Amino acid sequence: MSESGGSPPPRVLLVWDAPNMDMSLGSLLGARPTSTFRPRFDAVGRWLLDLAGPEATAEATVLRHIAMRADEGVLQHVVVASGDGRAFREPLEELVAKGAGVTVIGFREYATFALQSEVIEFVDLEDIDGVFREPLPRMTLDTLPDGGAWLPPFRSLRSLLDPRR
Repeated sequence: MSESGGSPPPRVLLVWDAPNMDMSLGSLLGARPTSTFRPRFDAVGRWLLDLAGPEATAEATVLRHIAMRADEGVLQHVVVASGDGRAFREPLEELVAKGAGVTVIGFREYATFALQSEVIEFVDLEDIDGVFREPLPRMTLDTLPDGGAWLPPFRSLRSLLDPRR
């Protein structure tokens, strides 16, 4: 209970799986991310506050904290930022069954478990306004323009002639 004697405000929690998000971003870019392609956490924070709304309290947290808030009965929504959150699927679906909303933010190329879930909402990190200073250099069959696209090679074809060391 809150100090005023009423019930505590609903909670919206963000879990940021930093190593996994960084690894997924590096895989997406084909190289270690530079500052140009690192997510801006202030933009993620504003998005989280907007998701929470004026009546809820937003918190960035780790998994044990989620269980504590769920046990208190004030858990309204959980946001998990993970490049590959398959390990989160079962506990997140249990939270949905208990009445909490669940959103996974990450990269659509790696979050098929969330995209295919009927109860988990998915938001691509790049779709959150202001998270990246520049658009990510993403090219998939789904995003390929009708006219095709020229993609820079990862290495020269001549490298195929060099014996591997």
